[in-house]
Amino acid sequence: VFDFGRTDDGQPYLVMEFLRGKDLSRVAYEEGPLPFARIVDVLRQVLAALGEAHDLGIVHRDLKPENVILEPLRRGGDFVKVVDFGLAKLRAADSQMPSVTSPGIVCGTPDYMAPEQGRGDQIDGRSDLYAVGVILFQLLTGRLPFEAESPTQVVMMHLTVPVPDPQQVAPERHIPEALVEVVMKALAKDVRKRKQ
Repeated sequence: VFDFGRTDDGQPYLVMEFLRGKDLSRVAYEEGPLPFARIVDVLRQVLAALGEAHDLGIVHRDLKPENVILEPLRRGGDFVKVVDFGLAKLRAADSQMPSVTSPGIVCGTPDYMAPEQGRGDQIDGRSDLYAVGVILFQLLTGRLPFEAESPTQVVMMHLTVPVPDPQQVAPERHIPEALVEVVMKALAKDVRKRKQ
């Protein structure tokens, strides 16, 4: 958002960057399954964007394919933008600072929600890494790691059910072991086992 305010007749407005690309969800649907090299390139850029946000003390909290925009470059490839920090939270170095949400309040999309987020615990950048792990799993296998009839059941699965092996979920993809290792580290239930 570059600017905001009200017009002379009282209508609210936002001035935002015009994005020419498509979100990752649509790209995966229209072009999928995506080649491994493209998946790695896109997620490296996502991680770089999150790194900048985390360095500023901002946790996205609602990372999902719909919030990853791919703009095609003239020379080929994708320029990636992470958008919709609407649920983002500043990590307060000072506990006196008011927060966007209160402890114990759960915000985000259940399909991509880290276990600690689902419990309403304190979160940090490692919660965003978990969401990147879910996205990677989805791009590699064509499905989410946990699917259920209700959002509450999905959250409970993130809390308690072991992550399926992507190679067994999509054997036809011949997923490299190195990518499986990244998925498993990113989707560790214990936040301390995730790299930041």
